[in-house]
Amino acid sequence: DGSGQRYNPSMIRVGIGQSAAVKDVALETKVDQIISENLDLGQLESSIAGYRMELQRISSDITKCRRRVHAIASASAWPLGKNWEIRVDETSFEDTGRVYYVNHKEQTTSFECPPPPEPSEPQFPARSMPEYR
Repeated sequence: DGSGQRYNPSMIRVGIGQSAAVKDVALETKVDQIISENLDLGQLESSIAGYRMELQRISSDITKCRRRVHAIASASAWPLGKNWEIRVDETSFEDTGRVYYVNHKEQTTSFECPPPPEPSEPQFPARSMPEYR
């Protein structure tokens, strides 16, 4: 995050890194790397096939991530109270698109959306939940 902190959930950064700890994954870097290796045609085709497979996997992961973000963002028609969190049900999400709600104060979970908090209570829309930001 630029401050030495970790993101939760984990994030993948694509682009030119700002530090030695971040691996450069820019297209220009990859092309320059391939050219500098002086590969023969067979090796080059093999590298390209590997990159295509990696790109398909990354594209699939992005689609899955978008579905999860959309499910969390649209899971509740109202903001939640400060003790609640929305999570993806990873055991069946691909089939059901289902999310569940965690009550950290009571240490319980539910597939039913909790009622809206009282007007005097702090309210947190899904997009501003601590784990979602």
